[in-house]
Amino acid sequence: MELFSPTGGLRWHFRALLRRRTFWKEFRTQLERFLARWDTGSAKTLVLIAPSGGYTLPPSLLRRFDTLVAIDREPLALFVFRLRWFFRFPGRVVTRCSDALGIAEGGRADAGVLARTLAEYPDSAVLFCNVLGQMRFVFEDADEREDFTRWRAEVRELLVGRSAPWASYHERWSGEPMPVIDGCEFGPGGENPLPFEELYPDGGEVLDHLTEDLFPAESRRAWVRWRFDSDFWHLVEVASRP
Repeated sequence: MELFSPTGGLRWHFRALLRRRTFWKEFRTQLERFLARWDTGSAKTLVLIAPSGGYTLPPSLLRRFDTLVAIDREPLALFVFRLRWFFRFPGRVVTRCSDALGIAEGGRADAGVLARTLAEYPDSAVLFCNVLGQMRFVFEDADEREDFTRWRAEVRELLVGRSAPWASYHERWSGEPMPVIDGCEFGPGGENPLPFEELYPDGGEVLDHLTEDLFPAESRRAWVRWRFDSDFWHLVEVASRP
């Protein structure tokens, strides 16, 4: 465990605690609004995939469930998660230090690991917590790799075949330019509500997180703007099983 890692160490958690009430506040409000519409049916357990410390999770969502299972590969993240949520939801929080996405050395991931994780919770609601948009960094040169394309197709098939509720929030694009859209919802099979050129009318360099075709076509989706830092923005997609 790297205590001072910029993406998972103490520095990250300290910055996240500060940002959640400043730069992230509007995003958290919008995310809560869209997740409130997520139909989780009769599921009594919510499985959180890579929630870190749960800095963007809305309490109103967690309150719906009898059991909250947080699965993360970072021990420090799970410690912070328990610290932040255990007393708020006593007796409900379970943490599991595990890599649900099968990230392996050599810049790859095994979708079979995710399949086995989902199979352990067949009737539970599952939420991917801002992690699937990060997978392009696991696969170096992801946009040129056939195994990344294959991994995305395998994940999509897993979600198509899952009858229990699932949802994800994840980056579509990120960069210094501010996207002009915010809080736009579109239904199953809907195409992007705005072409890329209209999302970023002033141009500028943005990174494609390669999540456009990661979900079944019938998924419900919404786009939310996230001011991640003072001069850096994410365009986040919220997708869920219809």
